Amino acid sequence: MSCGLVKYLDSSSSSRRTSDVSGGKVFSADTEIQRMRSMWLVMAFDSPIRDERKYLKVEYGGCTFHIKPSMNDDANTIAVFTESDLKRAEAKLTINRFLSAMAWKEGQAFILLGGVGFGAPMSAKHKKAPLDNYRAKRRLPGGFISRFDFQHLQNPSQPEQKLGLALYRDGLNSNNDFYRFLSFFKVINIRNEKGAAQVAWINANISKLRDPAAKRVSELKTSVPDIGQYLYKQGRNAIAHAYAKPIHDPDDPSALESVALDLPVAHQLAIIFIEQELGVPTMTKLWHEHLYELAGFKDILGSSLAERLIDGESIPLHEFPSLPKLTLRLRDRKDILLFHDLSFRVYECESGVVFLGTDIQIQPLYALLVLDFTKEQLTLDLDNFGFVVEPSSLNEIHFFQFLVEYFRNGELEIYDGEQRLSYKLSFIPTNIDTIRTFDSWRRRMAQLGGWPLRSWDFTQKRFQHRN
Repeated sequence: MSCGLVKYLDSSSSSRRTSDVSGGKVFSADTEIQRMRSMWLVMAFDSPIRDERKYLKVEYGGCTFHIKPSMNDDANTIAVFTESDLKRAEAKLTINRFLSAMAWKEGQAFILLGGVGFGAPMSAKHKKAPLDNYRAKRRLPGGFISRFDFQHLQNPSQPEQKLGLALYRDGLNSNNDFYRFLSFFKVINIRNEKGAAQVAWINANISKLRDPAAKRVSELKTSVPDIGQYLYKQGRNAIAHAYAKPIHDPDDPSALESVALDLPVAHQLAIIFIEQELGVPTMTKLWHEHLYELAGFKDILGSSLAERLIDGESIPLHEFPSLPKLTLRLRDRKDILLFHDLSFRVYECESGVVFLGTDIQIQPLYALLVLDFTKEQLTLDLDNFGFVVEPSSLNEIHFFQFLVEYFRNGELEIYDGEQRLSYKLSFIPTNIDTIRTFDSWRRRMAQLGGWPLRSWDFTQKRFQHRN
């Protein structure tokens, strides 16, 4: 089963099967029923990333993926429920797109291995995914402990963008330097049909490389007058062809060494092309420009309004659309119902800065979000964060729970239902004595009956030691 996808019908349809199992598939006598059959699709994938968590769930490209990471010799498994053969074909493509997006984000290989389909009724869609029902051995030895991080996963809409990410992952997945080089070089070929155009693009962008690629280019310049021409002829052509010199002989150690030295150059050129020519941002760009902080709000407001805000306009309040209810969460921290489904409205807009506040006529909790579109920044205004009326003891406890977790380098996330709109990196308190502040909050929570909280024990001990 590990050599490819095998489709099974469930046991209830055994009377409709034929005895033909040629080609590794079980065929149904009733092809129309098979075409409409719902099924769990379970596949295995490998990556050098080793995630210690037991179960993950992520939405991507219209599919809900259930993932079981592995820390042993078995590969990771990914499952998706499909309602028909057509949906199943789309799901298999989406799994590949998802892995290409992960490879682009992490810069690591994500290899799809085998898979299997399990017939299941429609009611199984909302039940536990059969992640334990298929296994495949890893292909990538070693690895490092980290997490599968689904933040900033790119899901581009244009075919050229999708192809670029697919070719990039193809290069990362190969353990053959010749093939890796060709895969990265093919990215440049997406919009440059002729060799001359590829050479010209390389020479126009060669100055953007960083080490170790930049160091290799500096070494080549001592003897190579045209880097683009060298990479095209001595690299791409010498690997792809065997009828005209130069030719890279796979048995020749000097050829292997040359390609290995040039590989970082092709790799970085592929990244530059995908980002600058195809418009798929790298993590470096996202971090540097804080694009993740306001991305979801731009979708809510619409591209026209967002562009005006980026240009620093002061937009009248009546031009803003109504806002959905928003939920404030802290990543990987306990979810607090007090901050769920809060009604927000626009209170002010000045020079591209939008002030979103909770509607105090509907709920007692007031929170102010400052969206600075000119700087791509989101801020939770802690000077305007609290209750406008006397809260219940439970709500006050939950409020302090949120504050403490936020001040403990919490990462603020803003959700519209189950869809995350934006988030912040770890909050770092400044100009504050966190130990004494935490202790005052602890004392107040003790009065309310909400202490102790085990996750804060370290703070209490540090405070006692300081005293």
